[in-house]
Amino acid sequence: MRHLAMPTARWADERSASMRFIARSLQAKGQTDRARDWYLRAIAEAPHLREPYVELAQLLYTQKRWEGVVYMAECALAIAVRPDTYICEAAAWGSLPYDLASLGYYYTGQYEKALERVRLAVEAAPQDERLQGNLRLIEEKISG
Repeated sequence: MRHLAMPTARWADERSASMRFIARSLQAKGQTDRARDWYLRAIAEAPHLREPYVELAQLLYTQKRWEGVVYMAECALAIAVRPDTYICEAAAWGSLPYDLASLGYYYTGQYEKALERVRLAVEAAPQDERLQGNLRLIEEKISG
């Protein structure tokens, strides 16, 4: 929190990253409500970054709050331009947001959307056996 109070801490991307680090720490301490609030602050600070949306989606995943997982993952995926800064984290630009969206859709009974997103997750990480298994599971669910 000290960084956020500094008069020179003006770059929104870096401030957002600091807020995510605070949220991670709170989450690790089991303070998930406070962590959620800090992730929301991180999003408000830099809504053009995928990272805070993805991390909040991950928190909501652990709580089985599937509608929130879908919403946050889709917000992340709506951001199409990857910033060329050190703040940018590879996970937010790989299979993870597609995977989270797919899981959220699956657990809300939206199997066609789950299938669409898991296919994109597999495309981003074709070697990931869990994603391949999820793809098969969703295909089987749809085909009956």
